[in-house]
Formats: sequence, structure tokens, C-alpha cells
Amino acid sequence: MNRTAWLLELHSDGHPQNVSNTLSKLNITWCVSFLRHLSKNGNRTHYSGLDNLSEEDNFQNYCIETLQRFHLYMRPYVLPWWQQFLWATVFGIMISMATVGNIIVLWIVVAHRKMRTVTNYFLLNLAIADLLLADFNAIFNFVYLLGSHWPFASMYCTISNFIAYLTVSTSVFSIAALSVDRYMAIVRPLSPRMSKKTALLVTASIWLSGVLLALPTILYSTTRTYHYAIGGDRTLCYLRWPNGHLSEDDYIYNVFFLILTYIIPVMAMAITYTKMGLVLWGSRAIGETTEHQRNVVLSKRKVVRMLIAVALVFTICWLPYHVYFIYTYHQPEILQTDYIQHVYLVFYWLAMSNSTYNPIVYYCMNTRFKRYFRKVLCCCRKTTDQKCPGRSSVEGTASRLRSLTRKTLLRKSTISRPIPLRNMKTNGPIDDV
Repeated sequence: MNRTAWLLELHSDGHPQNVSNTLSKLNITWCVSFLRHLSKNGNRTHYSGLDNLSEEDNFQNYCIETLQRFHLYMRPYVLPWWQQFLWATVFGIMISMATVGNIIVLWIVVAHRKMRTVTNYFLLNLAIADLLLADFNAIFNFVYLLGSHWPFASMYCTISNFIAYLTVSTSVFSIAALSVDRYMAIVRPLSPRMSKKTALLVTASIWLSGVLLALPTILYSTTRTYHYAIGGDRTLCYLRWPNGHLSEDDYIYNVFFLILTYIIPVMAMAITYTKMGLVLWGSRAIGETTEHQRNVVLSKRKVVRMLIAVALVFTICWLPYHVYFIYTYHQPEILQTDYIQHVYLVFYWLAMSNSTYNPIVYYCMNTRFKRYFRKVLCCCRKTTDQKCPGRSSVEGTASRLRSLTRKTLLRKSTISRPIPLRNMKTNGPIDDV
């Protein structure tokens, strides 16, 4: 996201985007020394009146004006080649796994009619957003981080920033929509279930909301080239706000984005999943229950467990990144340390790796997704019950026996039985994932 530009410039000697924030914490002597250094290197400037400046605002404005006039800074911050190689390997593995995993999810939902459920429509939406983020933003942003240079032209600077904010908001809104859909099905089972048509309309509104939140990136994304005494020219991709207060406006926009796409959705999901947990694990049956009713409860528990895992993974992956952004804005001096680039890369990798974990969660916690994943990974072309490499015949036979037993029990459970579980009436299939 655009916060990368903020880190790159602040870590270089003399950061134009956050110069006002940084220089306000320094003294006049430092500024004089810096300007004299520029002068000795052949960049003549007028600093004779600087010693007479006593007001902080005048001093700050003078320094900002001088630095912006010459666009000359000492060096860009670039990692050694072996560190770049290690980080490239780590990011390459993550992006490859995210790409393959989410493409398989797309194939599972789109190519198989019985997988086209309301819940899976939102999972499909999430997979599309994760795929776009990994392949059309994370790759280019990572190159930008390694070289402290944006080599992809101004137009793609706008596209990359737009995709970042669009996909992050779309992902979290899709996860929140999943929690609301499950909440209505479990806590309020008598209310009408969301239809597929309604799910598609909600999906469209999610993307529209993401476009509106990412709109400033289309309006204000731009590039600017800075000349360094050591290291040549470097191009910056950032948001240039109309009133010129770059760091402050960028901070306000990102805090607003943080509240709408992290704090509010996470709080809403915590409430909905807590209430679902109380119904599924806290309520007790009234009278004797049928096998079918017990299967309904177990199925709902499995789905909720999987969706809770998706929500927790998102919360954990993005929390350090958001905390880092807030902390470094209020404590900018930490951005001048030698290790901060690696700290940022760790947090950025963790946030981007959220795109990798969702397909793994589906595979581990949902039997239907697991069958189709095995069909792809094991190259089984006919049916999911076909013997795959690494799957023993005993395991296949046991799976068929379990399926046959389950069907027999479901037939027997159609006989009239006593009162069902409270809040366990369903308006759809047992497992709609």
C-alpha cells in the first residue's frame, strides 16, 4: 500500500514527504549543518539568515523550502544483495502459494454447481481479492521496497495503489458478510435465508464500497524523481494531496481506512461469532434429538469453525502492520534505525501472506474443498473417490463405508421424533459450504 513510500523516504537522509514531521523534532544546528553540506558539494543556497530564525514555524518552513528546492539527498536506502535475495525468496514462495491456492478455489466454486452456495460466493469474492492483491500489488510493491525505486511508470503507480486499497477493503467486507450470513442462519434461523441473487448483489455492493474507499488513490497517486549524491536517481510512488500536507493527510486517510476496514469489521465479527458460539456450543437439546438434528449441529459447527479461522487469520496478519503504521507516525525517529527496513518487511510479508492462508484453511477444515483440492493436487481426473497417490486403498474403502453409513442414518432419521434442538431449524442444506 502507499505506506511503503512513507517508509522509504523517511529512512533516506532527508525525507521530503515527512520533512515537516521529522525536522520539527530536530534543532537549528542540524539543519544548518545539512545545508552547509549541500553547499560544499556544489549546491549553493542562501542560509545566511537561518541563524536569526527563532520561531519553530519559520525554521521548519525554511528547511522544507530549501530541501524541496534542491531535491538533493545523500543516499537512498537499499538492502545488500544477499538480503535482497533472501527476502525475494521468501516473498516469491508466499506469492506463488497465494496464486496457486486462490486459483484452485476459483476453479472449485465456478466449475462445480454444487459448490455454488451463498457462503461460497463470498469465499469466491475473497479469493478474487486475494489473487489481485498478491499478483498486481504485492509483487510490484516488494520490488519498490528492495530498490527504494519505482520503475513501473506513473500509470501503474496509480493502478497499484488502487488495487491495494480496493482488495484489502473487499477482503474484509467479504469476511464480515460471511459472519452476518452465518449469524442469521444460526442465531435467527426462522428469518429468511440470503438467496444467491441477494448474495451477488451484496458482492457487487462490496466491490463498489471498495472502489469508493480507494478513490483518493486514483485522484492523487503520482511519481516523483529525487536525485541522490550517492546512488543516482530514485523515483517515488506516493499520494500527493492537494493542500500539500502530505504526511498529515496521508495519516488521516489511512486512519479512516483502518477504522472502516479493520476496527469496525473485527468488532462486528467478534460479536456475531460469540453469539453463534453460545447457540452452537452453549445451548442444550429439549427432549430427545434425532440423528439428523445432531448432524445439522455438527455441520454448522464445522462451518463456523472454518469461518472463525478465516477471520482470526485476517485479524492476526494485519494487526502488526496497522500498529506499525500508527507507531512510526508518532515516533518517526525509529525510522532512522538500521533494522527498521527488515521490521517493515516482516510486517508487510505477514499482511500479504493472509492471501496464502485462506485456501489452506479451506483444505484443512472443509471436506468438500478438501476433495477438490486433492483432485487437483493428486491429478485425479474422474471422481474424488478415485485412488490418488499417497492415499491408500484402506482409506478409500473407509471413506466409502462412512458415506454409506451416513446415508443410511439419514434415511432412518426421517421417522417422526420428539422436539428438535432450540434454534436448529434450517432453511437450506446441512452444509452449505
